Amino acid sequence: MPFPHSGGEPVVEAQKVLAELPSIDGTHWQLCLHPFSHRRDHNPDLSDLLGTAREDGSPGPDTATNIFFNPAFLAASRGRIARKTIYQLVVWECRDNERTAHFSMPVLHYPASLVLPEHYRALVHPFAPLGTPLQSALPEADLAARLADLFEVALADELPPLLIEETAGGTVLDRLAEGTASRPGLGIHRTQAGSRAALDAASTTRYPGKKRQRELNRLLRKLGEAGNVDFELARSQFDVLLRFEEYLLIETRSWKGRRGTSIQAIKRHAAFARQAVSDLAREGRCQVLSMRLDGKPLASMILLSMNGYYYPWKITFDEHYARYSPGALLMARLGDYLRSLPDFRMADSLAKTGTSWMDLFWRDKIMLQNVTLAASEQEAERLMRRAALPERLRAMLRKLLRRR
Repeated sequence: MPFPHSGGEPVVEAQKVLAELPSIDGTHWQLCLHPFSHRRDHNPDLSDLLGTAREDGSPGPDTATNIFFNPAFLAASRGRIARKTIYQLVVWECRDNERTAHFSMPVLHYPASLVLPEHYRALVHPFAPLGTPLQSALPEADLAARLADLFEVALADELPPLLIEETAGGTVLDRLAEGTASRPGLGIHRTQAGSRAALDAASTTRYPGKKRQRELNRLLRKLGEAGNVDFELARSQFDVLLRFEEYLLIETRSWKGRRGTSIQAIKRHAAFARQAVSDLAREGRCQVLSMRLDGKPLASMILLSMNGYYYPWKITFDEHYARYSPGALLMARLGDYLRSLPDFRMADSLAKTGTSWMDLFWRDKIMLQNVTLAASEQEAERLMRRAALPERLRAMLRKLLRRR
């Protein structure tokens, strides 16, 4: 087997160079597969992508925005959400002894099955419903050209095809797809995966609308008659950890707890969430926003962020106060808070695609798509079609069960 894989297979200890090409400026470019390690110093340095300070203390760029591909989040997922070995697919620009990352995506290996061929798949799951790759500030046309060259070489050397689900539109993948028509050794297939509510800093649309806002104001006044209503934002790691435990308690008392689907109800989910929240809070990428009545929490929200992009990851509320819609009041306050931030660019609701509760608050949209890369357009299309088959079968089964 020329490429590393997992699921009962031996763990690969070192990176695998999938493709390497020289450049006329004296640099050379590499497409590498790095097994993700529990030891942070064993993982590739992605500070050039994450917007964090580099090892020499200089600031990084702010172009990468997918918090779920942040190494801190991946470390929490390892062995809990993702049972398979996590690999990081990274494009490097190498000059002398220095390497600069320009593209990164965590992937899992899937061996061939009765339905699907062997392939790599971007790490997307219900706790991380976004497959947008991390990309550098390099002009997209230049980065797309490098990606095309590297993937063409790697796929010719029997790299299995790649499936990326729920990636936002307008990334380097779109530019890459537009330039593959003249490349016989590289095929890309894209399908629309729907859209979900978002809040764009550049949008002039104000939501909630006037009617909805009047109702929210009425509920807030009514709640204020029962005591002092306050909105609190926990920023420091210690405060975030305290408020996150509070969040878990509220969620466990809700219908999710009764159904056994709350984070706290599943031990590995609880361990994953605690580590993710703690490590991201240490980096300043996790906050907890809560609504309180005389100090008692009525609603709580975990807010993740990365380079101006914000994600209301989880929200819960005290069902005893459901008549006041504390969750809606907290979400409305979130919109005001985000608009006040100088670095705010976009917020992704992470809601299910199509019409959702979040449409009452945010009217902008993030368009999602699924993307496959393979050695030919036909192979890419075939992988996309087969990957959609399990969900189609589940939908058919649900439809049949509802008829009974």
